[in-house]
Amino acid sequence: MLLRAMAVAARTDQGVTPAFGTRQLARMTGLDHTTVAKHLKRLREELHPLIERIVPGQGKQGARYQLVVP
Repeated sequence: MLLRAMAVAARTDQGVTPAFGTRQLARMTGLDHTTVAKHLKRLREELHPLIERIVPGQGKQGARYQLVVP
């Protein structure tokens, strides 16, 4: 569900690096924002990750992720 929400976010932003934070992704998935953060970490630490963090989050600015197409 999280990857699907990120794909929707990327489509909304018209790019592969959506600027959606964990709270926005949580609203899109129906999950808690802490759960989303844990899943984002797991997804980017996989052997063959489907996402890559290109800008770390800071303050109110959420991290920016790039979708990796296998």
